[in-house]
Amino acid sequence: MGLCGSKNPFKKTPDTKDGLGSSGSTLQKEVAEGGFGRANFILDNTGSLLEYYDVDTKKIGQGSYGSVTKAVNKSTRAVRAVKTISKSHVKNIDRFKQEIAIMKMLDHPNIIKLFETFEDHPEQALNHPWVKNHAPGAENTPLEGAQMNNLKSFRSLNKLKKAALNIIAQQMPDEEIEQLKKVFTSMDKNGDGQLTIQEVVEGIQNSGLKDIPDDLMDIMKQVDSDGSGVIDYTEFLAATLD
Repeated sequence: MGLCGSKNPFKKTPDTKDGLGSSGSTLQKEVAEGGFGRANFILDNTGSLLEYYDVDTKKIGQGSYGSVTKAVNKSTRAVRAVKTISKSHVKNIDRFKQEIAIMKMLDHPNIIKLFETFEDHPEQALNHPWVKNHAPGAENTPLEGAQMNNLKSFRSLNKLKKAALNIIAQQMPDEEIEQLKKVFTSMDKNGDGQLTIQEVVEGIQNSGLKDIPDDLMDIMKQVDSDGSGVIDYTEFLAATLD
C-alpha cells in the first residue's frame, strides 16, 4: 500500500526507518503539539464485530486475503462496508498494522475512509463507509458566504468543540456533505486533498465574495487542527458545517 502527498505524513522516532517503525503503534502523522488529526478518532476495537453490527451473510467481494460484506450499525443504523481478513493469511502482522495506520491517516474526498477496526483472535475487520457508485464531478462549486462565515466562527470555538466537530464531520454520510465536498474539490486545484493558503485565496476570489479577510492566515491556523500548515478535507468539513 502506498501513500502520496505533498507533506511528510510520518513522524520519525529513534526506532524507525524512513518513518516506518517496527509496529503500527510507532507510525504516526505529524501533529503539532496540542493538535489532533483524523486518525486520533478512529477506534481500534477488540472483540466481535457482531456485537455492534448486523452483517449480511452474502459477500459482495472476495480477495486473496479476505472478503467484503455489507453491515448495519445496530445503534446508529449507519451502513458500512466491512472487510474481514483472516490473520492466518497475513504473513507479516506488523506490516499489516502499519498499513492500517496509513489508512487511518488518509484524508481525501475521493479516497474511501476507514471508520474503525475490530480484532478478535482469528481475524481482523476493517470498517469502511458503504460504497456508492458515483464518480467525482469536475464542476466548479464556489465557496458560499455562509461557509466563509462558518470558517471565521470556527476559530472562536474551544478545542473540545473543534474535536467534536471533527468527529461529526468524519462520521457524516456522503449525501449530507455532498455540497461541501464539491466546494473542497473545486478549491483543491492539484487534487492532493489539502488546501493551501493560495488555494483558499483563489477559492474566495472565484466565489465572487467581495473581500479576502485580513486575518485569513489566523483563520487557516485555527482550522488546521493538526498544525500541518494546510487544511485537510475533514478539517474543512468540520469548520464549514452548519
